Amino acid sequence: DGFASTHHLAPEGRAREFVLFRTREQCCFGALPLVHEVIICHVADEKGLDLQDGVPMRIKGVLEIAPEYDGDHLIGVYRMEAREATLVDK
Repeated sequence: DGFASTHHLAPEGRAREFVLFRTREQCCFGALPLVHEVIICHVADEKGLDLQDGVPMRIKGVLEIAPEYDGDHLIGVYRMEAREATLVDK
């Protein structure tokens, strides 16, 4: 469970790539997370997933421990092939 921030959309407006953050503050208010506090998610299905940014989401898929870099900068250590997304009912 976490808070999604969409980075790449499919033509229908559904998420193809997004970052899942542990807290809403990390997602939406600029608090910088540590590299182990985020999951970089890629959606294999070309249609993408329906997400709502800034609200609790449950993401299901295959989680890997795999460093992700932006150039020489380490941006995350977890990657997920996301397959399903639902709102968390709290």
